Amino acid sequence: MSNHDHDKERSKSTHHMLDGAIRVFLAESLLIPTGLITTIFLTRSLGPESYGIYGLVVSIVIWIEYSICQIFGGTSIKFIGEAEHWEPIATTVLKLYLLVSAAAVAALWIFSNEIAGLLDAPRLGSYLSLMAIDIPIFVLSTAHRQILIGIGKFKERAFTSSVRWISRMVLIVILVSIGLSVEGAIIGIIISSLIELIIVRSYVRAPIFGHSSFQAGRLWGYVTPLFLFAAGMRLFDKLDLLLVKALGGTAEQAGIYVAAQNLAIIPGLFALSYTPLLLSTLTRAIGTGNRETITHLITTSHRIAVLLIPFAAMTAGCSHELVRLIFGDEYGGTAQILSVLIFGSVATVLISVNYAVLTASGKPGLPLLLAGPIVPVSILFYFLVIPRFGMIGASSVYTFLAWAGAIATLSAVYYLWRIHPPARTLLRSIIISSAAYYAVRLWDTQGIFVVVKIILASTGIITFCVVTGEFTIRELRALFSGMFYGTAGGRN
Repeated sequence: MSNHDHDKERSKSTHHMLDGAIRVFLAESLLIPTGLITTIFLTRSLGPESYGIYGLVVSIVIWIEYSICQIFGGTSIKFIGEAEHWEPIATTVLKLYLLVSAAAVAALWIFSNEIAGLLDAPRLGSYLSLMAIDIPIFVLSTAHRQILIGIGKFKERAFTSSVRWISRMVLIVILVSIGLSVEGAIIGIIISSLIELIIVRSYVRAPIFGHSSFQAGRLWGYVTPLFLFAAGMRLFDKLDLLLVKALGGTAEQAGIYVAAQNLAIIPGLFALSYTPLLLSTLTRAIGTGNRETITHLITTSHRIAVLLIPFAAMTAGCSHELVRLIFGDEYGGTAQILSVLIFGSVATVLISVNYAVLTASGKPGLPLLLAGPIVPVSILFYFLVIPRFGMIGASSVYTFLAWAGAIATLSAVYYLWRIHPPARTLLRSIIISSAAYYAVRLWDTQGIFVVVKIILASTGIITFCVVTGEFTIRELRALFSGMFYGTAGGRN
């Protein structure tokens, strides 16, 4: 293959990945407006105590759901991406997901009251039992979305997420408004998951109960390390909240911490949208043996992750105004926690990117080996720090250990491929981060002008990246293509 053909292949792979990532990110980004509307509505309708209980319920069940989804998540994307006939693999994966999720529902029903007693929240038990119904529905829906990514149907994947977030917001607001309180919010989540499952089944018709020629045993070499890594990272994401409550925190404090986590979710949302697409695209590139394409995909991914730091700095700089606008003065303690958590969220993006690279490279055990100790180490630190420093101590431990995990996984990628984030990108990110932080701090405002300030600061960050060459013309075309078609272009 000529150099021109290599360049064309590299450009096509990167453009397809970026276009798909932007579509999926825009779809998942509907969580931001819908989530903010839902959060504002629930914090004001339920109050800190009930909202704190709701946050604990959702955190526990979401951890279970995402842990299950990651059992075969990266593995199924990789195997389906490599396969010429993917339907037998899909059927096997769907069967396994259904069995595991059914077992999880039974376990949660059995131990819900014990969990409530452990967290000293008596009402938690009944809410957990209700929320458990969402587990098999959500898991099957996510499994279908993973299949769509594996076969390269990124637009369809984006459309399903947009429907889920919009329906979830509408249903929660309606059901809570008619007096169902926390139960109404939980039922709204369950119904929105069911709606998404119905839609995604129209795209992926692989039989769930039919016979499959693909043997499940072929998956286990990847399943065990990837599941342990994903479950550990999901637990790490929620462990600070759970231990803030378990180590003497009140339900009100849990509500304040949940609010901070909800605002710090955007970088993690990007990772959720981007890394599965990177895994699918990079798996195909490694299969072709095109080193230039591989290098370009990994370098681009590292650049994108590093360039999220200025947006984190901007968020930290206007955290007090943002929290006051969204939640009101009652949640004033959220701002300081958000200012710390947002940087930890950026670190988890780097971990996720490196996880995708190492998995596509045939090294599924390395992410677990490098980032696996983060959970037991964090537990130790939380027990030492939270009783003395409270919520700010918990958020500081989370951020510090997230960056330790990011550095460890970056080292593994460099060992395998001799690729690292460009030094000039890192330097530019630090410069613009400082400028963004102090710019939003100097402009003291409130109300709707906080939104105006964030838009202007974000525009300034993007402009700086364009002027300095961090965004190429092709990447900008992919960006605006994805933004123009958005989730509305989810159907071919």
